[in-house]
Amino acid sequence: MNKSNTGDALSCCDLLLRNIHLATMDSALTTPKKTSRKQIAQCPYGSIYNGAVLIDQGRIVWVGEEQALPHNLTAKETIDAQGQWLTPGLIDCHTHLVYAGDRSREFEQRLEGVSYEAIAQQGGGILSTVAATRSATVDELVEAARPRLEALISEGVTTIEIKSGYGLDTETEIKMLRAAGQLSQEYPVTVVRTLLGAHALPPEFKNQPDAYIEYVCQEMIPAVAREKLADAVDVFCEHIAFSLEQTEKVFLAAKAHGLNVKLHGEQLSDSGGAQLAVKYQALSVDHLEHLSQQGIEALKNSDTVATLLPGAFYYLRETRLPPIDALRQAGIPMAIATDLNPGTSPLASIRLMMNMACTLFRMTPSEALAGCTRQAARALGLQERIGVIKKGMAADLVLWPVQHPSALAAGMTGLSPSLIVKKGYIVKSTIQAAQPFSWSGRIDKETDSNAALRWHQQVGAWSSGCNAGITLLGFESEEGVRRNQGRPGAAKGPDHIRRALANLPWNRNAPVWDAGNIPCRDTNLEQAQLSYAARLCELLDDGQLPAGLGGGHEIGWASYQGLMQHLEKQANAKNVKNQEEKQPLQVGIINFDAHFDLRLPEVGASSGTPFWQVAEYARANNLPFNYLCLGVSESSNTRALFKRADDLGVVYRTDREMTLLNLQHLQKDLQQFIDKVDHVYLTIDIDAFPAAQAPGVSAPAARGIPLDVVEPLLDSIKHSGKLRLFDIAETNPDYDIDSHTARLAARLIHQLCAQ
Repeated sequence: MNKSNTGDALSCCDLLLRNIHLATMDSALTTPKKTSRKQIAQCPYGSIYNGAVLIDQGRIVWVGEEQALPHNLTAKETIDAQGQWLTPGLIDCHTHLVYAGDRSREFEQRLEGVSYEAIAQQGGGILSTVAATRSATVDELVEAARPRLEALISEGVTTIEIKSGYGLDTETEIKMLRAAGQLSQEYPVTVVRTLLGAHALPPEFKNQPDAYIEYVCQEMIPAVAREKLADAVDVFCEHIAFSLEQTEKVFLAAKAHGLNVKLHGEQLSDSGGAQLAVKYQALSVDHLEHLSQQGIEALKNSDTVATLLPGAFYYLRETRLPPIDALRQAGIPMAIATDLNPGTSPLASIRLMMNMACTLFRMTPSEALAGCTRQAARALGLQERIGVIKKGMAADLVLWPVQHPSALAAGMTGLSPSLIVKKGYIVKSTIQAAQPFSWSGRIDKETDSNAALRWHQQVGAWSSGCNAGITLLGFESEEGVRRNQGRPGAAKGPDHIRRALANLPWNRNAPVWDAGNIPCRDTNLEQAQLSYAARLCELLDDGQLPAGLGGGHEIGWASYQGLMQHLEKQANAKNVKNQEEKQPLQVGIINFDAHFDLRLPEVGASSGTPFWQVAEYARANNLPFNYLCLGVSESSNTRALFKRADDLGVVYRTDREMTLLNLQHLQKDLQQFIDKVDHVYLTIDIDAFPAAQAPGVSAPAARGIPLDVVEPLLDSIKHSGKLRLFDIAETNPDYDIDSHTARLAARLIHQLCAQ
């Protein structure tokens, strides 16, 4: 199935992420489809395999399978994600990240048996954080918060909610919200600010909760709203904090000032807070260990999100679980968050929360990932902007070097993102962006500058109508190698060879042109071969001698198709002009290769099937199949392949026969083959050479054929007057020690191009 957002035609974008698997978390791709007779399950991650994403002006403008990418697209920057998994930017939708002070000593005291009440009497507990926060400046709060925020960002968090709540007076609550705003300006993260003035009862209002709530409603909320310092208002509704009636007063005041509401509720008891939150269209109700069935029914018929906080559950060693199964059955969206705070969840790791949500709450890894992407966005009222990967959403994205997205929740093993994108900007990358190749290199200072020229100074860009010469054409494909179970990496071969060519001395009078590369997008090898053949035919029609740069040896079938298209056009034009009967085209293929490449297409065409495909084409079109293979290895071809070669009349010489002592006989055999054909297609699989000379290939040769035998044979082919095109295949930069293979390929091209 082709999953993509096509929309308007695209010609240019800021960033292309390709060669990726996507966990889009898009509900359109995760919700099971219902038909009249059955329900079809879909991937809970909304996965798109072998995908790509286009980003422009900070937004996603296209997402889908890479093979469906818009044609003729230009990206200012392209990143090959190397088959890693892309997720939406993670969202921590409930934190108390801004505070001062340190309560780690209380952690130790509790483990030593000191009661919470005794700690509070000593000046500890939440009021110790309130005292420290009131004493801190905005700058001091920002500095204290940096390592916490940086820890979350390093895990791929691109949006975070930060609550106040440790001031409990208007001045300090505003100070905390300003600190949160300053962090949003200094870090690549969206900060959603929430006023939590009704978090606890401050000492100056001891035993006066109604008076404090009046203060929050009449002074604190209006002051915060006036300065636009918060997006929402939160309340801690519990028997140890504030009642339903007091909570409702805060909600009414918040709504009157145009602010959304949220609720800390049902953590320690069933207070009925969930029902109240739904009544006031709260964005979320958070904690929920004691959520009742009535609360579930209320949430079920609302847009309010259930936010679960496994860090606090773990840290407080709670035993009562939130009703996960009931929430799941009711279809209530479940977000997860760190609840990062100094006393009950001092844990700055959203991925740890994902793991805890699975291990403690028995959520699935896909639910955990949805909980800090799609559902967390809903908990902040941002579901139209972030949380899923689809067209139109903000380009907040994280790339993970994992085999499957379940790994994000499965363990804590030092995994970190390889790429973080925030609003289209790259925040972090351990993946190098692909730089377009340009011809450049050494320039020699000589008296006769024309005698000191190098390739990079002479190669020009090909366009139709250029003077006849040699034209380089790359085939960026390794799909055939992959299908043939070889080592991937050959798609980067064309530019790797160009770099090796760039500094070679110039020894031509006729021009050399560069026609760029034809890419194989995703697994669509057949389309790539057709595109390459069409471009090759253009070059031949233009009077050029094409020099193909592979890519895998699947280039062979593409090259042959392009040559035949050109020759058939020529023959048809000649026959029409002279009214002659069409004569069979005598095309000869000369392949320097350890392999026949006559495999049957068991999994489709591959780097092992090109000349079987040629043989089938020749048979179907009543054409002769003229094929000479030099350097065949007996240890690399089965008896079935040797029999097929014999049955097809292939002329071949083994690597054992490719010796200097036998060179005269080899030249005679070569000349006899050339004499019986009218057109020669020369192809060189670089893995025909010894592994010491050509380590960077998909299948290194144990023996190989010597260069001092190959070079005189190439001279004979070049001077035959029948060479119509040549290509060099299988150069693989990933395994090319000191660029030995690329240098060998460049030397061979240099020889074939010399005048």
